[in-house]
Amino acid sequence: MNENILICDDNQLILKILSKFLESKNFATTSVSSARDCLKALSKHSFGTVIVDISLPDMERSQFVEQLQKMANGARIVFMSSNSDENWLRNEGLERYPFFQKPFSLSSVVKSIQSPWADPAQRVLIVDDQELLRELLADYLRRHGIEVSVAHDGKEAVKLASKQPFDSILMDVRMPNMGGIDALKALKEASIYTPVVLMSGYGDVSSPEEARAVGAKDFLSKPFKLATAMQMLDDVR
Repeated sequence: MNENILICDDNQLILKILSKFLESKNFATTSVSSARDCLKALSKHSFGTVIVDISLPDMERSQFVEQLQKMANGARIVFMSSNSDENWLRNEGLERYPFFQKPFSLSSVVKSIQSPWADPAQRVLIVDDQELLRELLADYLRRHGIEVSVAHDGKEAVKLASKQPFDSILMDVRMPNMGGIDALKALKEASIYTPVVLMSGYGDVSSPEEARAVGAKDFLSKPFKLATAMQMLDDVR
């Protein structure tokens, strides 16, 4: 039997569907229908994962989430909602946690639970001057439980990396102000040895061997699959 999962939702149908599906995947489940019962269960039992509706009616949302984080005791937290609450999560500094907007696919829930990135302590820095790619990558990684920071060029990346630790950095080669290769040199000069994966759609760097020659751990050629980027970041950390 795999880990025990706590499911918290006031919708009885969702509780039943999630519980039945996860048990078919050999997980043990406990289901509760209120925020207070969720916290009560956490105070009495140990869980590997808590899947919780972010807007349970019996407790104010911010208060509930604050208590949930304190009482999770190392459990992964996966949020879900029938509303679009991602902006609220970002404003509250909770964007590192996986979030599913109802309706969602059951398989995506299992992926989040089993992801090697489900530990919210994991931190990744994405560096690219293309805003669309930055946001696509950030959104994808956050949905898999990764804490993400973004920078628009190498200079900003070095500044961020000098202020807080990251488990890995995904950085474009060609950017204004400071490109990826110069940023690698600046990181080394600052004695920051965070693993870096370079990415490029040009011929500046065209292979993992060339990337390693300039100090990176690996290389991604644009365009690439988001899942490939996540796996590579996991491999290099």
